[in-house]
Amino acid sequence: MSDITERPEKIQEETDKQFVIADPGFFYVSLLPVWTLFVAGLLCAFLYYSQQEFLQILRSHAQAVCDRDLLFRAWNVEYGGIYAPIKESVLEPNLYLEHPKRDLTGRVNIDDPNDTVHLTLINPAWMTRQVNEMQKGDDKHQTLSRLTSSRLLNPNNAPKGWEKEALELIESKKETEFFQIGLDDNGIQRACLARPLYTARGCLACHGTQGYQEGDVRGMITLAVYNDTLFASRKKIQRFSCGVAAAAWLIGCVGLLFYRRSLHGYFRKNQLTLQELHKSRSDLRKHRDELEVMVANRTKDLVNAIQQAEAANHAKSQFLAHMSHEIRTPLNGVIGLSNLLKSEDISKKQAEYVEMILRSGETLLSQINDILDFSKIEAGMLDLDHIEFDLLAQFDSVISVLATRFLGNGVELCLDVGTGVPRYVIGDSKRFLQIILNFAGNAAKFTASGGVRLSAELLERKDCTAVIQFRIADTGIGIAKENISKLFDSYAQADVSISGRYGGTGLGLSIARSLILVMGGDITIKSEIGVGTTFEFYIPFPVSPQQETLVQKSAVPAAMPVSALPPLKGIRVLIADDNPVLVGSLREQLRHWDMDVETLADPADVLPAISKAAQDGKPFRLVIVDDTVQGESGVDIIEEMRRNDAAKDIPVLFLASLENDLSPAQTAELNISYLHKPCGVSPLFDTLMSMLFNVDFEVYFAEKSRRREASQKMLYSIGTLRFLVAEDNAVNQIVITEILRKAGSQCDVAPNGRRAVELYQENQYDVILMDCHMPEMDGYEATAEIRQMEKFVKKGQHIPIIALTANATKEDRSSCLGAGMDDYCSKPIKEDVLFNTIKRVLDSKKENGGT
Repeated sequence: MSDITERPEKIQEETDKQFVIADPGFFYVSLLPVWTLFVAGLLCAFLYYSQQEFLQILRSHAQAVCDRDLLFRAWNVEYGGIYAPIKESVLEPNLYLEHPKRDLTGRVNIDDPNDTVHLTLINPAWMTRQVNEMQKGDDKHQTLSRLTSSRLLNPNNAPKGWEKEALELIESKKETEFFQIGLDDNGIQRACLARPLYTARGCLACHGTQGYQEGDVRGMITLAVYNDTLFASRKKIQRFSCGVAAAAWLIGCVGLLFYRRSLHGYFRKNQLTLQELHKSRSDLRKHRDELEVMVANRTKDLVNAIQQAEAANHAKSQFLAHMSHEIRTPLNGVIGLSNLLKSEDISKKQAEYVEMILRSGETLLSQINDILDFSKIEAGMLDLDHIEFDLLAQFDSVISVLATRFLGNGVELCLDVGTGVPRYVIGDSKRFLQIILNFAGNAAKFTASGGVRLSAELLERKDCTAVIQFRIADTGIGIAKENISKLFDSYAQADVSISGRYGGTGLGLSIARSLILVMGGDITIKSEIGVGTTFEFYIPFPVSPQQETLVQKSAVPAAMPVSALPPLKGIRVLIADDNPVLVGSLREQLRHWDMDVETLADPADVLPAISKAAQDGKPFRLVIVDDTVQGESGVDIIEEMRRNDAAKDIPVLFLASLENDLSPAQTAELNISYLHKPCGVSPLFDTLMSMLFNVDFEVYFAEKSRRREASQKMLYSIGTLRFLVAEDNAVNQIVITEILRKAGSQCDVAPNGRRAVELYQENQYDVILMDCHMPEMDGYEATAEIRQMEKFVKKGQHIPIIALTANATKEDRSSCLGAGMDDYCSKPIKEDVLFNTIKRVLDSKKENGGT
């Protein structure tokens, strides 16, 4: 489009040039010299290669004659010459050899006196002369050969004409063969060839007197090839080639002429006039201008839209951060004061109320965390941890967290983990727990009967990566097929009609799916109305190659050697339960440990099954009984077993719900072991080992509990430190100061940053807990002033400052550390997190020499 922006005069000039170029006469004039050069080039190439072929033929002929003469000479040299009969018509006595026995006369047939033969000794020179004499014929077709040298025995062999140049090159060993085409003294064309003669041992008899030694070049043999027929043929070929080329050139010219006429008609038919071309260019320029204006407007609109989107995204992030701060601040008071009340001497009913308040606060905090996580995922700012964690412990955590949701509603929560699933994997344990809790909590919310089953199995193990598939299946209300696609939409329920009944923000499943994708996995859903829903997803986890992979082994406490434990393989187990979810989960888990499992749903079949197994010689070594089987109490089933001789001594594991707990007296009377439902994999394995093989884990667990209590005491025993708490919220002031005073420390409270700076100047503190958002002066400004005072007033006295903020993002931590604070603690304040942070900054101060 650049040419249409030029001046109209230049456009006219370029247009006229295009029309000149388009003239067919121009094409004809241009193509004619091209065709001429093409034909001439072909002719020259043909003549050149034919000349080379002609020269090669002549040279080969001359080389053949030379090879013949050299062969004759080699023969004569080898045998000192040859005697040949003297015949006047062919051979006369050798005139060039002085030898006492040069001529001989003898008789071939002694009995015939007329049979007399005259012989002469032929040397190489004489042989060459005579051969040439024999071959003499037409001077125009003969081939003549002779000898020449710079040191002659025969003066007639002196070099002539071209032989002088050839002799100089050959005797100096610059050339081993000389060839040329030229004219002789009579003007006849000929081909000349010269080759060196080397001194052989037999040659020294004559040429040794000249000073030659064996192997020296003592001259050359020359040939002159006269072949008028061959030379004439070459001239005919040249003339014929030129004629063919001329004819081809003429035919091409005629063809181009006809092409010019047809091309001229084509251009006359299809060419635009100058006026039409000018108009089209003008229209094109106008359209180009309109297009540029349109693109500029669209670009401006796009820039504005991007700026608005960025502003909206920033505003949303700011809004979410602000809402997080505003909600977390009172939540810190609710959760903190609830924890303080739990440690006080209150009545049981009051304790229940406090527990309800605490659970409500934690639920609300979970919803806030969901909103923040969703914001991070949308902004692409979600960071995952990569640390080793106990996968089995995470499942047990899910069981304990969700246990109260299944209390008294008749719904079972079950867990089974495949044998090949590794226990210790590398990843983000908190995010993984969040995924499982979201799916399991959602299943619990929509399941009124039956149960929820959590399972894990190994899909693939390659090098140090394990791909694990997780499944959360429920027997709830199910999801219609047309609503499955909406399930992961943000802020949406799959069915709006049930949102009022079941509640929820609609963010949990969306966040869980996003976390799975970020971790490198994927998820699928299967659901049917009235039957239930199954979520299946896989996640690849890096696994330390030193870790054990079997859950049977990983369920054992680390302090006990696995090899010392008896195997569970082949042990027969009877499960009495009518809940298909619980039965299926237990059966799969026991089969993972290679146990032989049989299940019964009718209590009346228990004793007959035990008796039959004993009669068949395959008795059950363990019976697992649920607390309720088809409306009958599990305790009644066990009492009936104890009255039966065949079943009274069989170990029984009683699965008790939290509301149907047994007293120690009942367990002792029935001689049973029991587990609370829902039960994790490790407690189940420990109980089986204890019941079947009397393996005692109590020593290990007692030692572990003792170490945990000692660690907890060390955690809360931070010493009699003096703290400055900068916090503007009155409730949060009470929570923080009470936590610190319970640990034996002293606290001063500053309601804003300015007062915190003043108290720092007046008193000596060990640690400052600094809220980031306060009136008059916020925590960032107060920290900056304190750090300046350390440089110029309290030189070398660095005081640890820990940020306290309700903003819980990575950027907030970076802002706190960038402002000069030593560490970060988010609200709501948890005692263990707060004390760990305090110990960390104090230990760091000691390592740096107290400065």
